Amino acid sequence: MRALSCRDERALQSRCGFGDPDESIPGPADRRVDMGMFRDAFPIIYVEDLAASLAFYRDLLGFSETYRFPPGEAAEFVALSLGESASLALAAVTDGQVGAHGRTIQPRVGRQFELCVYTDDVDRAVDRLRGRGATVLAEPADQPWGERIAYVADPGGHPIMICAVSQPARIEPS
Repeated sequence: MRALSCRDERALQSRCGFGDPDESIPGPADRRVDMGMFRDAFPIIYVEDLAASLAFYRDLLGFSETYRFPPGEAAEFVALSLGESASLALAAVTDGQVGAHGRTIQPRVGRQFELCVYTDDVDRAVDRLRGRGATVLAEPADQPWGERIAYVADPGGHPIMICAVSQPARIEPS
């Protein structure tokens, strides 16, 4: 194997998107994707009871409130963050409400999404959540991929995986 020359390295950077962030790189089916156009994304969870959902995510899981509209107790939208990488928002909706996109919004109870939240101690976290009224869907159990997981439900019935790495995953040679 030969070492890359500066010219080879610049070509590789250009093709792989490591160069100028304003440059476009090839996307699927030869489309051009402007990699500098988008910067952040987060899910918005439509909820029927914003106060109960906010209490669960903020008070039980430890999310911090980063934005509220309108300000005060009668908020309809609350943005939350956990650590430096996880963000989500809760939006109160009523049956038949039409969103800014022009479509009817209907909260759906059940498995519409699943959120994974990492912790250092799954058993302790589940005991704490159970003690504060969360419904436990699955008790803590070790998984063959090297994690210990459990599930609780948020106030809307969405499954929340509580997860910790229990042992490094082993990759068997093929």
